[in-house]
Amino acid sequence: MEKEYTLGVIGGMGPMATALFMQMIIEHTEASCDQEHLPMIVRHIPQTPDRTAFILGDSDKSPATYIKDAALKLQEEGVAQIAVPCVTSHFFHEEIQGAVSVPVLDGLDDATKALLKKGCKKVGIMATNGTVKSGLFTKALSDYDMECIYPDEIHQGFVMDIIYDCVKSNKTADEVKVKKVLSYLRKQGAEVVVLGCTELSLIPKEYLEGETLDVMETLALRCVRDFKNETARA
Repeated sequence: MEKEYTLGVIGGMGPMATALFMQMIIEHTEASCDQEHLPMIVRHIPQTPDRTAFILGDSDKSPATYIKDAALKLQEEGVAQIAVPCVTSHFFHEEIQGAVSVPVLDGLDDATKALLKKGCKKVGIMATNGTVKSGLFTKALSDYDMECIYPDEIHQGFVMDIIYDCVKSNKTADEVKVKKVLSYLRKQGAEVVVLGCTELSLIPKEYLEGETLDVMETLALRCVRDFKNETARA
């Protein structure tokens, strides 16, 4: 029997966002039966220490240790590549990739390519404090002459409330705060607003006024595309 192409997923950061990531992959797959869907092995580890707390220096527990361990176990199980939906965890991307020989997909790179196709010059960023402080998006987009626009302190507080007080607490995102952040970023000139945290993918679509780009969905589309290409070569 020929070896299956299998995607490894490191999830639990956060739990509901991981379930949505799998749903996105399934919904974007053209399939007429179960057997035509992308095989996945998911290591769901919600006990992974908080990424933002570590990046900000509020915790000395490194999430990278947990993520690398999950990546190594997925490699042992024979996955073809690994996806980590958590955007903030991309802070550790090089360290994780260095621990395994299978490719660890770079969701920020895929998001950057999607923005380039849109011809954007000014991009609003909704993300965790850890992602903002680390400059992940600034580094990724500045090479292509795209400017990142971040919320001010008050609106960044709203973003963190949406992520931690709403979605991570199994509550619906606060519609008023979502719309205030989007409005603020667009008034600063943002042509597109990036949903740069997995929890933000769970904001109800009707709350999202104007054009947005969901990093987690972009990563899901990449996974589907790679599977389709691999299946075509088989």
